[in-house]
Amino acid sequence: MIIFDPPAFSTTKKSRFSTQGGTAKLTAALLPLLENDGLLVSSSNHQKVSMEDYMKELRKGALNAGDGGDYHFDRRPAGGFPLSGRFSRRTLPEIRDQRKTVKRKFLRNIRLWWLLLAGLLFAALLVWQLTRWAYNTALDDLVETSGERLTLYAGTLRGALNQYAYLPYILSRQADVRILLKSSFNAELVNRYLEALDRQAGSEALYVMNAVGDTLAASNWRDTQSFVGRNYGFRPYFTDAKAGKKGQQFGVGATTGIPGYFMSHPVVENGKFLGATVVKVDLTPLQEGWREGGETVMVSDANGVLFLSSRDDWRYKTLAPLSEAPENPDDGGTEVRTMGP
Repeated sequence: MIIFDPPAFSTTKKSRFSTQGGTAKLTAALLPLLENDGLLVSSSNHQKVSMEDYMKELRKGALNAGDGGDYHFDRRPAGGFPLSGRFSRRTLPEIRDQRKTVKRKFLRNIRLWWLLLAGLLFAALLVWQLTRWAYNTALDDLVETSGERLTLYAGTLRGALNQYAYLPYILSRQADVRILLKSSFNAELVNRYLEALDRQAGSEALYVMNAVGDTLAASNWRDTQSFVGRNYGFRPYFTDAKAGKKGQQFGVGATTGIPGYFMSHPVVENGKFLGATVVKVDLTPLQEGWREGGETVMVSDANGVLFLSSRDDWRYKTLAPLSEAPENPDDGGTEVRTMGP
């Protein structure tokens, strides 16, 4: 323990001491002399120095000691003295141990926070992966189910068309039809034949066109809106037949207003194009069947025209804007879009 009670003011040959300024220097000189856990007690009876100023002197001395010690100041009343203070000193190893303890606690808290953050990130990643897996699974199931339904509906459409696809070929091989195309003879005989065949097959119409597209005979020859005498040479299904191919086209009759799917076959003899035989198929029953199935089904051509749909308000609409095409009043079918062979 060190106890010092310096005078309020004193002088020597070499220096002058006063409480203000001198106390700090004296404190800085004495503190390094303390042993470990030592105690330095100071007091002053200087009436003109306040407690706050005296405390500042003591703290300044402790800061200026510069010996690596950790000093704790404690002010207490000291009998008849107006001011007193005490310093306790801890060694540098003790300070280092305390700092290490604080550091370990800090690092432990940091690790806990990092573990908590990592746990949250892992949980978020796990939830994201599970959500993504559930979404992909549901999407795959939907795609698979939709693919199966599309295959089914595509099969019903092909079946409906294949049911009549053979008729143009049969007609193109019929002898009376060829005689009609070469001589324009026996038209009534062919008309009756087409009428009977159309009734038996259940098609919408059957007709025969010559090399320039004039209709020479038709199954609806008795009707006021008969195709007989009309020219459909500009229709794609006829131009395809003239080119030696099977023609196909969906169209809406400008005269009858009845939509249908047209399929044609060329009639050729000795390399010469004589004309074409055509069948028109009504696909309304097919669309009604789709609608009764409770699903929304639509069929478009390569250009995005919806020519079949289970919803009436979607039919004959387009998936994208189309350039306007001139209309032709003839009843070979107002062209919606041409289907490929």
